[in-house]
Amino acid sequence: MLKHSRATEVFISINCEKVNDGEYVHLLIKDNGIGLEIENINPGLGLLGMRERGDMLGGQFQLSSSRNNGLTIDIEIPLTN
Repeated sequence: MLKHSRATEVFISINCEKVNDGEYVHLLIKDNGIGLEIENINPGLGLLGMRERGDMLGGQFQLSSSRNNGLTIDIEIPLTN
């Protein structure tokens, strides 16, 4: 992330959260880098792999960014009993 984004700060949070329909692991990754235009990205293996793993586990993957406003990756994966 730092190599391509030119970020000077990265925030990573992993939490277990209870929501009305169950429990989830919530992973949040944010940086203060140069960002990118989502419409024009060609996801490499890193982003593609994260999305595929989240999908395989029944989770949600969200990527948000804009030029000069950093990047946020938000992943929620349901915990099964």
